[in-house]
Amino acid sequence: MAAPHVQEALKLLSQRVTTSKTRPRIEALRDVVAPCVRKPDFPEAACKLLLKLLTLTVDRYRDTASQRAVEAVVIAAVQEHRAAAVKCVNNALTDISGAVGKAAPSASNGSTAYTALRWACVIVDPLLENGGASSSEFKQLVASLADISSGILASPRKPVHAASKRCFHRVFAKVTIKPFLDVLITLPASQSLVCLTHYIISYAASKKDNASWSGQMEALLDVYLKAVVTSKVRVADHVKQYSSTLLCHLGHEQFKSTLLPAIEKALLRAPEQLIPALSSLLSGLSLDLSAYVMAIGKRIGTQLHSQDESRRVEAVKAVASLAKQCSDVTSIADFTKHLFAVFAGSEGKLASAEQRVSVLSGIGAMASNTVVGASTVQPMAEAVIKQFLPIVQQEVHEATLTHAIAQLSAWSARLQTSIPQDLLAAVKKNMTLKTASSAVRFAYLHLVSVTVKGNLLAQGVELMPVLQQAIERATAQPHQVPVVSEAIAAACLMSQLSLSQPEAESKYSSFWQTVLDPSKQLLMGEKVVSQASDDALNLLLQFAQSVLFSHEQRADDKASRMIFSVLVWLLVHHSYVVRKKAMAIVQK
Repeated sequence: MAAPHVQEALKLLSQRVTTSKTRPRIEALRDVVAPCVRKPDFPEAACKLLLKLLTLTVDRYRDTASQRAVEAVVIAAVQEHRAAAVKCVNNALTDISGAVGKAAPSASNGSTAYTALRWACVIVDPLLENGGASSSEFKQLVASLADISSGILASPRKPVHAASKRCFHRVFAKVTIKPFLDVLITLPASQSLVCLTHYIISYAASKKDNASWSGQMEALLDVYLKAVVTSKVRVADHVKQYSSTLLCHLGHEQFKSTLLPAIEKALLRAPEQLIPALSSLLSGLSLDLSAYVMAIGKRIGTQLHSQDESRRVEAVKAVASLAKQCSDVTSIADFTKHLFAVFAGSEGKLASAEQRVSVLSGIGAMASNTVVGASTVQPMAEAVIKQFLPIVQQEVHEATLTHAIAQLSAWSARLQTSIPQDLLAAVKKNMTLKTASSAVRFAYLHLVSVTVKGNLLAQGVELMPVLQQAIERATAQPHQVPVVSEAIAAACLMSQLSLSQPEAESKYSSFWQTVLDPSKQLLMGEKVVSQASDDALNLLLQFAQSVLFSHEQRADDKASRMIFSVLVWLLVHHSYVVRKKAMAIVQK
């Protein structure tokens, strides 16, 4: 039978361990239980019972003082009853990590995982001293750490991420990463192991010691392939995000011989599993993927017109990520030509507007490539624009047409030396068609506003008639928000054109009187500010910035107050993009 003081300590702990009051439980742990555990007559059986009671605190205690009090008792138990306590803690961590791994990502689950990590740090040294890295107990701990890592990284709380990183780094600094790596590559591949790999590699990177793990690159890559690329279940978001720690170290040879064939095979056999993770995979690489654009792109292109909406959305993201890793003009031209062929029906007729929109989004996403230099960017953009023009001229479905114009604008924004006359002619012609709706005209005006800039402003003068018509339509219909949105886009460009034509100041006098008249509030009325689209409001902010900083002589006190009032309205707008732009202007 245990000594009376031991029985009293265990009884007190059982009464207070689950209480919600912090002071009684901290006093019990610090003043009664911890001193009792440190006594030489504290029996092993009592130690096991004590640790079993303490496991109840892992997902209950959220205050730091209580957690540290529990941790102090665990440390004392491990020091006094090494083998029995370590085994008991290890088994408890297995149960806790299993629950953490199965739970939905949350701040609470992340805190539980972090508490478990601190317990795990206590028993790493004893396990390695007793059985070494080859012992089954240490393998059990590494498996638990993998699930714990996953639970922490899935948490939205960044302070927990930072604290866990410090914990891992302290452990690795003591015992090195080698024993963890040796065990990790022998465990069955899982997404949790990818999370633990993130901590191991990030520690080596912080010490500039990639040689300590690079010899295991093939084994770690094999874990990633099995857990992510060929996974039969959906890859968790945090796993996709933190797998870049490994992927960024891949070279061309490893990518070409190992990862690329696996990607092609997975996209062919089970695209629904890989497509959601493909964008993160491609973004995580630090390679120029120009040589592999067609190999990967053709597989993604098929998913752009999938019947499943989520796959189409993820395919567009994958195309954007692929484009950002490409700098070769020929490869980009070949793939965009392939996507235009898909849009035209080379892989079967696109039956729905949603499929057509997704393929167009893919073409637009390719504009985010990393090609530089006016001599190469200009002809590349002109070639794509030339293929776009027949689409915008022939499309009759309004939503598809406006989307096509938006994607065309992504490419026209890349023009650097001149604007193709075919594009200017198409804008002037299509905006004056009787069938052109307000949404279509706004899309064209938005295209013009992102295209005509810098040394291209001189060519924008050709569009003055359609810009003036947009202002006149808004003057005639000031309560129609879509029509006023057209005028906002036109005004934004006309304010820039007036700067490039100081000698033609008189041509713009009526324009300024119309748009800055505080009694009419044509562009800045309350209805417009509250109902206009985000694109229109961003252009309105751009116009306001132009007036305040480049045309300050045009705005009298009343006009300035009108602009400031709009800025205040947009500082509290529901759209973050609009609020951010408004804040940038206010800060200036």
